[in-house]
Amino acid sequence: MTTKQIQTLLTLVALAVIGGCGSGGATSGYKPKPVEPVKPVAVPAGQEASLFPVKVGAQWVFAGQSSSVTPQGSTQNEVEVVFKVVKVDETPEGKVATLEVSTDGVLGDRVQWRVGPKGVMNVSASRRNPETSQVTTVAYNPPFQMLSFPLKAGEVNTVTTTGVRPGAPDGPMKVTTTNLGVQEVDTKGVGRVSAYSTQTVSEFTATNLKYTITSTSWWAPEKGLVRYLQEVSVNKADDNRQVGAQVVALRLRSKTP
Repeated sequence: MTTKQIQTLLTLVALAVIGGCGSGGATSGYKPKPVEPVKPVAVPAGQEASLFPVKVGAQWVFAGQSSSVTPQGSTQNEVEVVFKVVKVDETPEGKVATLEVSTDGVLGDRVQWRVGPKGVMNVSASRRNPETSQVTTVAYNPPFQMLSFPLKAGEVNTVTTTGVRPGAPDGPMKVTTTNLGVQEVDTKGVGRVSAYSTQTVSEFTATNLKYTITSTSWWAPEKGLVRYLQEVSVNKADDNRQVGAQVVALRLRSKTP
């Protein structure tokens, strides 16, 4: 998988496996230390914006993993992905944060997310010219929800938008966002966290290929995005035969300030 693909897909969350082994059988006396429970998060009404705290200079550093399968073979990569807020604009709909996304120190994408009464909205993404490296911002019309307010588990929102489509030319796509409620997740550097989870399914067809992109994200108060998982399936539009698949995962390593 290329750096450009990782940055275009913005991707999210490594799947952690916690394992243990012992020796000596039943007579060893080994007792695993119980995992301390994490207090379930509760965000009072009107304070939902704490799930995406935005200020110029705020930075999220993620440990990233990706894997992809195509007819040509499979690839796996480990990367460091950094989201940095470089600008914040006040609008009637809320605060619009411009974030630069870098992978292993190379700037690859620029996105705009808005936090306001309706939730965290994806306002725009960008395209990078491979010859000139020029980045062009493309607005989503209309913006779509990545996390909807109020924080009601099971809430579903569906919209048809136009804009950047990962792996395909810009155009229309159907986006369905579902609030999954509170879940406990692990991170790379800030321990186990109780967070609000949401799932976004984007669907579109381009050049006789059907794309289904399922993104699951986890948001914690004052930390923002703590984990992210994106699963991409590419199928032939005529017979639904799968011709490609990709998983991108991010786990928060640090957030400053």
